[in-house]
Amino acid sequence: MKATSNVGQAASLPRSADASVNSRGARRGGCGLFSAFRVAADRLADRLTFSRVSLTVWSAFLLCALCLGCVTGGRIRPPEPPPLPLRPVLRPTNDLPAETIRLPLGTNSVTLFLPAGWRSAPPERLAIHFHTADWFAFGEHWRAGYRFPLLSVMLGSGSAKYRAPFVESAVFPELIRRVESELRHRGVSVAEVRDVDIASFSAGYGAVRELVQQPAARQLIRRIVLSDSLYAGLSSGANGTGPRVVQADQIECWLPFAREAVAGRKTFVLSHSQIPTPAYASTAECAAALLAALKLEAKPAGSVAAGVAGEFPLLTRCDVGRFHVWSYAGTNANAHLVHPRNLAEVWRELDNAGQ
Repeated sequence: MKATSNVGQAASLPRSADASVNSRGARRGGCGLFSAFRVAADRLADRLTFSRVSLTVWSAFLLCALCLGCVTGGRIRPPEPPPLPLRPVLRPTNDLPAETIRLPLGTNSVTLFLPAGWRSAPPERLAIHFHTADWFAFGEHWRAGYRFPLLSVMLGSGSAKYRAPFVESAVFPELIRRVESELRHRGVSVAEVRDVDIASFSAGYGAVRELVQQPAARQLIRRIVLSDSLYAGLSSGANGTGPRVVQADQIECWLPFAREAVAGRKTFVLSHSQIPTPAYASTAECAAALLAALKLEAKPAGSVAAGVAGEFPLLTRCDVGRFHVWSYAGTNANAHLVHPRNLAEVWRELDNAGQ
């Protein structure tokens, strides 16, 4: 699906406190509380005159809960799909709080942002955003509180423009090396990108689909968030000519990364609308095909905040391991735009869940 580059037509960038999120997952700690909780259990038992058996059960329950908290860093809930309001955004009139560097990508160029405070951020982490205006991509990055570098790739309309530069498997590693070179040029002694967070809107999936098929790229990618950004061809049924069947190979190529997410080794999020695309498979159809290939099922959203909020409520969700498919209502242009306009909220949910 084609989308205009002015996905944000509205809002100056908020200058949030300088903070970076740990790219290695859940925080550690909590195990040192075992003794304190045991003492509390004993005191409670004295007050309530628990029997010896009751105390044993109570202590075992507490210890199990603490063990689970220690293993998961205290983050034992899956990320919650956020509500998707049509958040107004404006192109900022002042300078962005970042140094910007243009890097070559074939016959095009991309923008590397080094946010204010980037030297104190995790040196191995890089975000790459496909298909929104550069200023908007940086705005979501900044709004999420991220200070590590961001590479914005805006190549125009149509997924073919994003696919073409990354067909050759040598292109992505070379782009990463260029980023590392810029960091070293600015005094970073050890500049080695090891964790890449990918975000894509609309046609940007064309690049991501190539990258997930390349072992070297797939190894570097820690997290993928597709904001209404997964389409495919149709084996049959285009433009009302019969039953619609999603082209299998354009779903199967996502499965290795998706399975790693199900197993908890990577993170994969697809949020999608219900916008129909007569000539090719929509994001909703691709989501259904991906779940079927993984033998997973989406469940009704229920009464969570996103499920009862606004014009584009959450309809269904599937959360297994670190694999998430969130289906939202809406069939108009705004139903498409709300996904990238709330990208920072998606990232925060993932961060809070240690993903």
